Amino acid sequence: FPVTIPIAGQTAALAENLKKILLVDDDDGVRAVMSRILKKANFEVCEAATGHDALSKLETFLPDIIVSGLVMPGMGGKELVAELRKDKIAATIPVLMLTGSDSEENEIELLGLGAQDFVSKSASPALVVARVRRLAKGG
Repeated sequence: FPVTIPIAGQTAALAENLKKILLVDDDDGVRAVMSRILKKANFEVCEAATGHDALSKLETFLPDIIVSGLVMPGMGGKELVAELRKDKIAATIPVLMLTGSDSEENEIELLGLGAQDFVSKSASPALVVARVRRLAKGG
């Protein structure tokens, strides 16, 4: 039997179940592409351009997941994760790191700092969405 997938916003029940994502990256193009991919996958997305911007957005937007770039001016992904882990509430939010430099050393360091997962910016949209969905389910 064919399976039909509801379109985002199709029902009130779906809207209530939207998972919220705080998307953090200093590259406008990366943010635009990732935001479009995540919204198409039925996530509510709030964007931040830097780690400092992300921390200020957390005052009014409590995401289910944070998707963050690694290298950003001022406060990069590593520093952002370290700051998040100091806060009682923010420490519970899963973090998926996006990076162009997906080296084993970076991955080990970020996982040690408290990031839950790591994906290359060059990964397919399907892989990024699959990783976000896994974190959204608590996995």
